[in-house]
Amino acid sequence: MHGFGKMVYADGTSYEGTWSSNVMHGEGTYVDADGVSWTGIFVNGSFESKIQKKLKADKELLDRVEEYKTKASTFVASFLEVFAKSDKKTFKDNLSGFFATAETCIDFVAEPYTKYEERPPDKWNDIFKAVTECGEMRVLTTMNDSSVLPKESILVE
Repeated sequence: MHGFGKMVYADGTSYEGTWSSNVMHGEGTYVDADGVSWTGIFVNGSFESKIQKKLKADKELLDRVEEYKTKASTFVASFLEVFAKSDKKTFKDNLSGFFATAETCIDFVAEPYTKYEERPPDKWNDIFKAVTECGEMRVLTTMNDSSVLPKESILVE
């Protein structure tokens, strides 16, 4: 189909509007199986609107948040595993890789960075255990979400 037309599908959905190469493309109205109408501009078979763009952006953000939660959980689990395998002689060497340096943070957070030497190993272990015991990893989605770092220290949005 090409040009203006109407298609009613077997599942009860329909589209009336502009078509291009058998694809909804241009202004039209799609009615889903629940009877909800979507009127607006369709591009290559997809409904385009500010709401759709916002929903897509929100979903992408939620997907990134889940990805960061997984990375953070893995990081914390790795720390706890390395801590459990370490002793007084090896704590600093084994755990220092878990702490920020200028090279790893310079593009994201302003100095000062938290350093391993700021607390004894047992205190770090208690902090990481508390993170796992709280039940949920919290990921910042905006600078204003930070309750630990001042927002002017966060260099990315």
